[in-house]
Amino acid sequence: MRTIAIKTLLIMMYDLVIIFISFYLAVSLRYEQLIPPPFATISGFASIMTVIIVIQFLSFKFMGLYKAVIRFSSIPDLIRIIKSTSFATPISLFALFFFNRLEDIHRVTFFIDWVFLIFGLSGGRLAYRLFKDFTHNRKRKLNVGLSQRVLIIGAGVAGEKLLRELQSNPDIHFNIIGFLDDDKTKIGKSIRGIHIYGPISHLKQIITDLSINKALLTIPSASKDQIKQIVSLCLEANVVVKTLPKMSDILGGVISYSKLRNIEPVDLLGRKAHDLDIHNMSKLLHNRVILVTGAGGSIGSELVRQISKFEPTLLILFEMTELFLFDLENMLREEMPNTPIQSIVGDVRNYESLKKLFEAYRPKVIFHAAAYKHVPLMENNPLEAVKTNVIGTFNVASLASQCEAEKFVLISTDKAINPTNVMGATKRIAELYCQNLQMTSKTKFITVRFGNVLGSSGSVIPHFKRQIEKGGPVEVTHPDMKRYFMSIPEATQLVIQAGALGEGGEIMVLDMGEPIKIVDLANEMIKLAGFEPGVDIEIKFTGLRPGEKLFEELFHEGDVIKQTNHPMVKIATTSPPQKNFLELLDYIQCLPENIEANVVKDAIKNIVPEYNFEFHANSELPIH
Repeated sequence: MRTIAIKTLLIMMYDLVIIFISFYLAVSLRYEQLIPPPFATISGFASIMTVIIVIQFLSFKFMGLYKAVIRFSSIPDLIRIIKSTSFATPISLFALFFFNRLEDIHRVTFFIDWVFLIFGLSGGRLAYRLFKDFTHNRKRKLNVGLSQRVLIIGAGVAGEKLLRELQSNPDIHFNIIGFLDDDKTKIGKSIRGIHIYGPISHLKQIITDLSINKALLTIPSASKDQIKQIVSLCLEANVVVKTLPKMSDILGGVISYSKLRNIEPVDLLGRKAHDLDIHNMSKLLHNRVILVTGAGGSIGSELVRQISKFEPTLLILFEMTELFLFDLENMLREEMPNTPIQSIVGDVRNYESLKKLFEAYRPKVIFHAAAYKHVPLMENNPLEAVKTNVIGTFNVASLASQCEAEKFVLISTDKAINPTNVMGATKRIAELYCQNLQMTSKTKFITVRFGNVLGSSGSVIPHFKRQIEKGGPVEVTHPDMKRYFMSIPEATQLVIQAGALGEGGEIMVLDMGEPIKIVDLANEMIKLAGFEPGVDIEIKFTGLRPGEKLFEELFHEGDVIKQTNHPMVKIATTSPPQKNFLELLDYIQCLPENIEANVVKDAIKNIVPEYNFEFHANSELPIH
């Protein structure tokens, strides 16, 4: 703080000198005399100069001239100087008129003074910046031997902004060798002295010719195919490549070195971005008490982040794992300090605990993300899946109805369609209960189905990463297995969008795009880590695990599919629950602790007839 104050003081002293010199020269030039008539006496000279200096200096301060960082003076600062002098000059004219009626001082003097002020103030700042740039470049050249030779891929706005930051920070030991771009109008030109090469298809050759050892991808709008091409060429040339996030994820459009990151599988997903209906989402969340169950999980925590942006009256974080809740609370206090939050450690299976919560806070919108989602684990623990996925949903949904909440959004899964596992079947029961409750409740119950999310705690991504870090093998259950994928932020944004669109009773299905082969995902992740599949790291096929299918489905065969106002959200009109649904639900909720797994599965099948827990087809690996 002291250094900043001293620099500002020095700038002010410089400006005082410029004010003095400019006005003196303006008067002298007008009279073509070294000592013009207004300055004939010492008292007259002193009084005139005092008025001019005080008025113009205060005017500069009022116009914010000293808020700029002089080290980075640029065109906006020149404009600020012109505005400040254009304000200060006429004010000083009127001040001097009231002081001495402009005796012996011609009005044209103030125009000349205005010109001198602009040149004097901007010239000093320009000289200082040139001096600092010279010393910085000298230091940077001394570090060239230690620097990595870097190629920036993308000669657009993002690339130029990143170059500017890298050039202004000698502590980042990057020697920027060139830009690379496909735009023919840019190839052969330069940005800030850095040559633009191209096209991108020549990347491998250019890396070799220029001895590049790091590439920075600065095309936030790059497609899946572009990213794949660039990554493939860089890996072939043994060059590390980093990228910027999508522009929508760069807060305020700020481009900086700190935002560069490794290419992730989600970058290769290539899903087309769609605009969100922010107005409707805001109506759902703004100034509302919002409850998120399972708030510490992958989906729950991202839901919390997204909801925070809409300024709820209170955001209730309900989570049974205290560590997850602690980390989430700390993150929110750092990133969203103005969001009122209430953290509650609790279990959705505990009805009385939930009842106290609903009575105390009466949430208006509930996002129910708490669930057991791991397929093989739930196959071995079916009663636990029933307790959380069925009874937990029953508790939260029934209390939401009793408190007349406005909306209840159930996070479901594509595994609820023709389920072959306990997890999917119990989530289907949760869907059916919400549909059944909608018939008598004022609360609007909306179910949202989607597939796997990239990077969640239970997904294959972190599992594959750990196996790659250990040197392999990467274990894939079956060469033909396919799954639907989307990123966590996209999934949660569309969940909120679906919640805003829902009128009650719908099963909303998110557009998951095309299914992805798990083995292709494994191959891409091995390549991104800098290895060659089958050579450096082996892919091992282990066979389907209990409850797994080769392909997931998004709709039942007889579903009527309707389009909503958003292209990524559809409605599946499904068959209603059985007439004796509540009786069957009562039975499954009263199952004893010591019951056998197959008896639990039979009870589930009574409610979900399409559940096939003996499904084991296609589990054997094909013979090649």
